[in-house]
Amino acid sequence: MAHVTKIKAGAVAPMVRHYERDGRGVLGRENIDETRSWRNYNLCPSDVRARVADAVQEHERTAGKAIRSDANVLFDWVVTLPKDCPEEKAREFFQISARFIGERYGEDNVLGAYVHMDETTPHMHVPVVPRIGGKLQCSKMLTRADLRAFHGDLQSRMDEELGMHVSCLLEPSQAQEKALSAVPQAQLDAARAAIQAELAAETERLERLRCAVEEREEELQGALDQAQEVASLPGYEEIGARSGQARERIERAGRRAGWLGERIAAARDRLANGEAIARGIEQVRAKIEGVRAKIEAVKERLEPWQYMGQVEYMEYLRDNNLQKHPDPRGRSNPGRARSR
Repeated sequence: MAHVTKIKAGAVAPMVRHYERDGRGVLGRENIDETRSWRNYNLCPSDVRARVADAVQEHERTAGKAIRSDANVLFDWVVTLPKDCPEEKAREFFQISARFIGERYGEDNVLGAYVHMDETTPHMHVPVVPRIGGKLQCSKMLTRADLRAFHGDLQSRMDEELGMHVSCLLEPSQAQEKALSAVPQAQLDAARAAIQAELAAETERLERLRCAVEEREEELQGALDQAQEVASLPGYEEIGARSGQARERIERAGRRAGWLGERIAAARDRLANGEAIARGIEQVRAKIEGVRAKIEAVKERLEPWQYMGQVEYMEYLRDNNLQKHPDPRGRSNPGRARSR
């Protein structure tokens, strides 16, 4: 609804020609209807060029040096008439807006309030010199906080003084329209062409999918017709019943196969346990055979003197130069040795 533009010294003269419609490079533009230019007016007439020049001289005297060539010596607020503002309220709307800007930035700094009724949308240009303490300081006057609060503050002032509500704040749709208006027409045409090409490609793809779906539907319908023909054949119900019985037998056979599998697994486990027991029995049998062999060896050693009497035994010991007889368990017999 309102926007601001910063202006350097070299652009002041062209802006004044636009404000005043002096005809040099202004009239004849497509967006200006010369038949309506008589309806334009200025709520705060002044000599903009002279006052800008005076502000620059004051700045140089205060700063003690020449102003920079890229310094912003002016900024221009453009306030657009809202669409919901009645025509009979237009002048009052612009008057309130001009007073609001003068109070916000200093009435001595406002150089005009040019209302243009000969363009597509009625609007007002309010040029302001950014003078603070005798110096031109645009960045300090137009701060981010000031710009963020501008529209809300103007809306509050308008609601208070105009006697009715008009839309000073942009609706989402209006913000989009304003953003699009700032895009060059060539870029808009290129974007539109790209969207149309993408839409055509997508339309073609959807058409191919639709044809494929129709073909699939025809195939399914043919299969359904065949199924209905088969169902109408004689004996179809009996075949269905037999098929159900066969499925039941197959399921029972499957369950029995599972039960047999479990039995086989259990038998394998028992077989594995039996093999382990057999290996244990073989180990015990081997130990028994070893003990039996030891017993036979002891018997052989005891056999020469198991039928001897006391005399024969003593002679046996003397003939064999023995002091004591061997014990079957491999131990000496001290009692016999002492008795001898």
